[in-house]
Amino acid sequence: EITEMQGEIPDDLPAGAFLRNGPGFFERAGQVIHSIDADGMIARIEIRNGRATFRNRYIRTKGYEVEEHAGKVMYRGPYGTTPRHWLLRGAFNTVTKNTGNTSLVYLPKQDRLLAGWEGGLPHNIDPRTLETRGVDTLGHLTDNRDIVTAHPRICPETGRLWSFGAYSGKSSKVKVREYDLSGADPVLLQEHTIRLTGAAVIHDCLLTPNWFIIIHNP
Repeated sequence: EITEMQGEIPDDLPAGAFLRNGPGFFERAGQVIHSIDADGMIARIEIRNGRATFRNRYIRTKGYEVEEHAGKVMYRGPYGTTPRHWLLRGAFNTVTKNTGNTSLVYLPKQDRLLAGWEGGLPHNIDPRTLETRGVDTLGHLTDNRDIVTAHPRICPETGRLWSFGAYSGKSSKVKVREYDLSGADPVLLQEHTIRLTGAAVIHDCLLTPNWFIIIHNP
């Protein structure tokens, strides 16, 4: 429980919880980790009956567990973190880890909190205990190379989830997906592949009544 605070919690403030994630583990075995490469941590503040409670936990991804066991950095990070023990600083090793440190999306009917990362699948988190339940395949994405954006959109009119995965390379492609969230698990309604010219790094998307928009920077 949070006992030291300035001011007072308003009486008319509805009960509920605020959650956010972000990078949270910046050093391992004396090696500094780039802030964006750091393992994800979730913080949760709940306000109820005039009191505030706080809880936080690391997202226990496979990469986090491997490095906890090894006691040192074991993966390359997209923003420059490289294990010190790698030969030639891992010049030919492109293995990265899913940190789950980028965003949160709550699916109320599934009581599922998704911790996203730009280069892989989201992690399924218990929204109350913050326990990591494992990688979430959204019911059909079973390939570890599949990608789900960390910034999906939920249509306010249909309640459906719109997402995409950006696959970079000499000829990049984007897979756009629409999900029905009315049942116990997300159901894929449609998937379209868009092929792009040249390499592409696509971070976000927009949803309008008639269009799903992705921004392909030159």
